[in-house]
Amino acid sequence: GTMQWMLVELQRHREWQEKLQEEQLRLASAAASQGGLAAAWGSAPPEGSRTPCPESLAACYETLRLHCPIDVVLRRVEEGVDLGEGCGTVPAGWWVAVHMTERGLRQGPAFDPGRWAGVRAAASEVTAFGLGPHFCVGRQLALWELQIFLHVWLTEFDVEVLSDETYNLTGLKRFKDGLPVAVRR
Repeated sequence: GTMQWMLVELQRHREWQEKLQEEQLRLASAAASQGGLAAAWGSAPPEGSRTPCPESLAACYETLRLHCPIDVVLRRVEEGVDLGEGCGTVPAGWWVAVHMTERGLRQGPAFDPGRWAGVRAAASEVTAFGLGPHFCVGRQLALWELQIFLHVWLTEFDVEVLSDETYNLTGLKRFKDGLPVAVRR
């Protein structure tokens, strides 16, 4: 889902696709002269201030902000929670739905990876991976996969999204009939 949404958002925002392609081509050039992609990337993790592809990381964060792979998670209340302002109390033992995308959408629905420029995203800023004790242990792997996807796509292929028609399924937007694309080398 996230890779599909990245294709769609970057197709809609060609200026960002071009920025990311330039960044990825610089990385490919460095890889060619330094003995491979791993050598060109160095020892930096997939996120952080040492990433050689900060704009690509920003596009990953922004796509996850707008199109969280898991929209709602259920949590069981261990002890009663007062909602404050006369809203009542959620009794212990009840299940509550936690909306993962709501926090990100407070910043608006516009795709703008620039909002992440120069920001090292704290775990609490990218809620797609959960928070607290339910934090996703696969976060780093997922970010590696997204950035490798961007690298291969933007350095080796021309991908055109043919239709981005969606439908809702249990609160999540899904692409109707998958995401049809045309791929050229």
